[in-house]
Amino acid sequence: MPLIDPADVPEEVPVLGLHGAVLFPAGSLPLALLSDEAVAAVQAAEAAGGLVAVALRRAQPRDDQPYHRVATLAVVRDLLGRSQVRCRVQGLARIELSGVRGAPTHRCARLRLLEDAAADAPASAAPSRDRRLRDRLLADGPDAFPELSLPAVRALVRIPDRSQLADLVLANLPIPAEEKHRGLAERNVENRLALASSLLDRALADLAARRGVADDVVRVVRLVAWRGWRVGALT
Repeated sequence: MPLIDPADVPEEVPVLGLHGAVLFPAGSLPLALLSDEAVAAVQAAEAAGGLVAVALRRAQPRDDQPYHRVATLAVVRDLLGRSQVRCRVQGLARIELSGVRGAPTHRCARLRLLEDAAADAPASAAPSRDRRLRDRLLADGPDAFPELSLPAVRALVRIPDRSQLADLVLANLPIPAEEKHRGLAERNVENRLALASSLLDRALADLAARRGVADDVVRVVRLVAWRGWRVGALT
């Protein structure tokens, strides 16, 4: 469910393009704005009610469009600084961008709110995907989210809204931005929950593999040190 009344959504908003980061509805991102275009977009948003479209920049622009079409409508918070500008953007709703145009200092776009699509599973099976995701979070969640504290992971598990649960799991997983955007672009909540579960499993598997390699390195170092000590002790 969008966190903003559709009646309060303007026809056009400034666009804030991000490299390597995706904002989800109900999520929050602290930002250091390094380009004049980004600063101008945020300042224009603040002057016109605080709303901005936060979009992932394409690695390679397509049809002269520098952004992915599905983005997040957000409100700008805590705008600080002049030469080094910082702010926080709070996600409100999925949107689809259209008619991106260049303004003198930044880009603007028309937008359309995107609602969650109907579930593809029968009502009796609907809770199963989010239940599996919550169980996985309870079992191994802290390991998969290195930037979240244990209380924050526990709060994640207790989110009652299934759509927000999937969004915030995807937002906080240590995965590439293009993969996060797959979740942002997926309007079907069941599919989004399945994607969140799959990427969570993969993140935990990658973590286990890295720990296994680290353990192997420690064992080799200890073996080399032991053999060196034995040679020294026998000579």
